[in-house]
Amino acid sequence: MELNNVFKLVTKSGHKSLDVVTSAIQKYARRGMYEEMLQAVSEMDAFMQFEESEDATTQRSAKAIRTNMINRLKVVLFEEVSFSQVGAFITVIKKIKEWEDAGRVDNTTLAKIVSIIAHAKKLRLPSYLQASYGNGDECTDKSVFLNGIDNQIISCMEWIYHNDEEALKMLADRQFSGKEHILPMVTTEWKRLKPTKSKAGSDERFSFVIVPWLWIMYSDDLNNDVDLVYPAIEKKAIKATYKKTDVAFEVFVYDEHTKEGRKGDKSVDELRKAGSVVSNEDTVWLSRFDDLKAEYDKQPITVVKKRRVGTKEIKIKDVKPKRLRRGAVKMDDIVNIEIDTNAVEFLENSTCARVLFKGKDKVIKPVGRNQNYGFDFLYIDKQKRRFGLNDLSVKLRTIHGKQFTRERLEKNDEVSGKTHKYYKYGWKDSDAGDKQSLVVMNQVDGTRLGNDKSFMKNEDNYK
Repeated sequence: MELNNVFKLVTKSGHKSLDVVTSAIQKYARRGMYEEMLQAVSEMDAFMQFEESEDATTQRSAKAIRTNMINRLKVVLFEEVSFSQVGAFITVIKKIKEWEDAGRVDNTTLAKIVSIIAHAKKLRLPSYLQASYGNGDECTDKSVFLNGIDNQIISCMEWIYHNDEEALKMLADRQFSGKEHILPMVTTEWKRLKPTKSKAGSDERFSFVIVPWLWIMYSDDLNNDVDLVYPAIEKKAIKATYKKTDVAFEVFVYDEHTKEGRKGDKSVDELRKAGSVVSNEDTVWLSRFDDLKAEYDKQPITVVKKRRVGTKEIKIKDVKPKRLRRGAVKMDDIVNIEIDTNAVEFLENSTCARVLFKGKDKVIKPVGRNQNYGFDFLYIDKQKRRFGLNDLSVKLRTIHGKQFTRERLEKNDEVSGKTHKYYKYGWKDSDAGDKQSLVVMNQVDGTRLGNDKSFMKNEDNYK
């Protein structure tokens, strides 16, 4: 196993991406393949060993992977398990909380969660409803929705796809089995999956709202007292699963949501057909929704990349700044001065050289093309003057045949043994091809002004 971050990893069986593993969890759950589903879960849960890593990034990544794993199991529960299996929902949600409260280390509890989901009756009603009512722009009224809930008119669910937040809030005033356990988790998952300014969100959030409303709509027809039936969990078998390092996934796992599936020679419709096979289907309830399933089956699938639609504020923020078009700066615009560089005295070592020339204390800074030859310094200095602030009397100059040089040196202090760094300034001869301008400005009294808080806080220094 390897883990650098959530995008660069290798599972215990050598899988290099998690999209395949999460796809396997859902496909095996859909087909009721418990052992294979647990193997897929173990591929993600095994990253627990990295949660004690000394590297903070690795530690966070391991926790994120296992959080992704348990979140995927929640989605599978609401998307795949028949809403008629109310006991399965309540038990799984309780055991997820039990697993989390115990420190997320009990793989026996995790195996029970997997077993209940795998062996429960399946009905992909949330997917069928979304295919029929979740893609249009039209929306029924709230009154039509409430009437549909009271009279079991399934088409009223269209309202939820346009008003999922309000539908979620309305659940607080309704009664359904296991509400005290289910509603807190449903609310948390909806918030996790909803669109925000920074992320597009996921349509998976609708399932968490749809299923409780199905319980409310068909409350008179549901039998909440049916005992859960699933095989006993053997700890030896769980241990063997976690030790397995050659887990290979079935072909149908590689659908359009995985890199391997998209790279293959099968069409999206072929991938979808192979991945949508359901075992142990809840035929009693499916008979009520045959038309919805037929509508789902005949709809062609095309992979469309979701584009984040943000607010006006976000759209403005996302716009990349355009490069300023301002004509090439010409060195001819800078005044060329004839001076004897030997007459320039360097007064101190600093980032910008402080010099004394003809009795005037000045600071000079060499700049080249990357600094726009100093024209930006000149522009800002003139703007300060326009706003009544003290300027530095910036001027741009060039010296014919000479260039300013700065050399970084080190010297050892024999007393302290420390190494001191300093700059040595000077001049060198240059030809016409060397382009350098000098920003000449007034000296500001003081040293290391950026670290002088009292100086920085005194606004009089900027007037």
